[in-house]
Amino acid sequence: MIDQVASSLPSKDNRFFQSILIFFALLVSASLLLTIFSLQYYTYLPTSDTWVYSEFLANAANGQLDMVSLFSRHNDAHAIVLPKLIYFLDIYLTQGSGLFVTLCSLLFMLGTAILFFAVILSITTYSLTQRLILALLSTLLLTSAIQVESLLNPANLQWSLLNFFATLSAFFCARYLTATSNKRRQLVYLAFAMIGVALTSASILLIAIPVAIVFISQQFGARRTMQWFIKTTLITLAILVGWEIFRTLFFPTAAPLAFQILQSLFPNNFTVETLAAITEYFAAQPLMAYGQWLGNLLRFLALFFVPLMDRMNYPWLLLLCSAWLFYFFGKLLLNTLRSDQQARRHSWQSLFFVTLLLFTIFSALVIGFVRSPLPYAYTFRFANLGLLFAAALFPLLWLCFAQRAFYRFFIMASFITYSGLLAWLSVQESGAFGHGRNHIRLTQVAYSLDIKAPEVVVAMPGTAWQETAFARVEERKRLLQEHRIGIYSDPVYQQVGKTFDTSTTPHMVDCNYKVQKIRRLLPKQASYKLSGLTTTSQGKAVDQVIFTTPDNIVRGYGISQLPSKQLTKILSEPYGWSGFINLGDSIPADRETPVLIYGWADKILCRPKQIQLPMYQQRELNKKQRR
Repeated sequence: MIDQVASSLPSKDNRFFQSILIFFALLVSASLLLTIFSLQYYTYLPTSDTWVYSEFLANAANGQLDMVSLFSRHNDAHAIVLPKLIYFLDIYLTQGSGLFVTLCSLLFMLGTAILFFAVILSITTYSLTQRLILALLSTLLLTSAIQVESLLNPANLQWSLLNFFATLSAFFCARYLTATSNKRRQLVYLAFAMIGVALTSASILLIAIPVAIVFISQQFGARRTMQWFIKTTLITLAILVGWEIFRTLFFPTAAPLAFQILQSLFPNNFTVETLAAITEYFAAQPLMAYGQWLGNLLRFLALFFVPLMDRMNYPWLLLLCSAWLFYFFGKLLLNTLRSDQQARRHSWQSLFFVTLLLFTIFSALVIGFVRSPLPYAYTFRFANLGLLFAAALFPLLWLCFAQRAFYRFFIMASFITYSGLLAWLSVQESGAFGHGRNHIRLTQVAYSLDIKAPEVVVAMPGTAWQETAFARVEERKRLLQEHRIGIYSDPVYQQVGKTFDTSTTPHMVDCNYKVQKIRRLLPKQASYKLSGLTTTSQGKAVDQVIFTTPDNIVRGYGISQLPSKQLTKILSEPYGWSGFINLGDSIPADRETPVLIYGWADKILCRPKQIQLPMYQQRELNKKQRR
């Protein structure tokens, strides 16, 4: 339809289509800029899941690679060898700053987008305008800033790696199946790609099964393969459902088969006590329990395939998108079953998209099966795979409905709408996630200063999920302090407990201090949290501070604090600061204490301001923390 409209216009009016391409190029650039903008919020190692690798990281600081830890299963679930190697290099090269991890994640994201761009541009059956629009829209999806979970959180690096190696495997698989020569060389490439997936993420099966289905369909025909797959799936489901009905009637105290499988796969996560509690729940109300699990699974799948719906909070929009997907999946399935010969004539680009589509579907089913019992099964760490699904689906639909102008117009309109909503969400998410990154850094500051208030550090994003994990983190951080890695390599942290030396600064400038929040955290430890805003007489923000006692001994420090979760305010308003002080256990809870604040940024050092730290006041935890 785009070509028909273009051919009916004079050639000079092709500038209209050039404008469209420029518009989409700007969208892609905006997405890339948002991703790069997020780089300034990269996080020190370790955080979140990577706390369990404290010993591995400490050995890395000395250049020693612990092979046992390298190949051990992450969370008793899967091997993440390549992410651990990147953690190793980050510690060895940057002392655990997290910058190397973030750069690697960004490069793999861009690699996935570039590979998609090249595949779509190689579809010579369509005009250059069509190919450019499809390629640019796919790039917009695959470089979206909503992938910041895997971009900035070291624990989620594996998802950007998984996307890249799955895409690489699909590419070489498709090229091998349609090649007329040099098949042996391409098979070697495919083998290397599969090894990369095996070293990278959840399971080799997530990409091996889709690749195997594509291989089988090329040998026996898509129709027979699809029929075999549907029959096998239905028979398996019938056996499982039949067994659960039989078990519920005659063995109500036995655990559901699904949870027995999970307990065997993840013994540390699904303990005997957990399994007993689940069994009791299912035995008491089997219909409701299974219905709730199924509902959680369906919601997880809907959000997995359309991740932007998780932030838009419009249930009707989620239903509309689900209906759209169901309709076009049905059309694709019917087209496949209708003509086996047509399926055999698929181009290598079609096989590429089909492989990735199957890969993301299998991933969603496997992850959803494991996580659906959880109250919040879907998180934004899976946004990468959802965007990969959309980036493969739209071009495949365009290929399958090449001769139907109405369908192609509808697909393109949907693609543009989806991309536009995604660009808008990327702006929102970048600001919110940047704000969250600062909170994670604050958590690391609290850990480094030995703040013993779990309700403060655990309540912040990206930390341990339970308060019982606080003690384990306290034990593991000693290794990091000893080897000076992560936040313990920060020059500001190295001054804690020492006399603050101002002699290296030629002169100090006058600054305006505004302390916005200050409170004592514990009655038995003189630890405090403070936040505020400091500016020079010229109005320049001084967004980092050092806290000292009146005798100039450094007892704490603060980091840059974003003014808002809104990206426009982050870019236009001055940054504040937030941080912690730890004066030890000697100061009574009913006593006020003086401290000095030094503001600094780049080569600016402000003259200090003395403030009074307040007495301890009991503070009621909010409802979320109480739960």
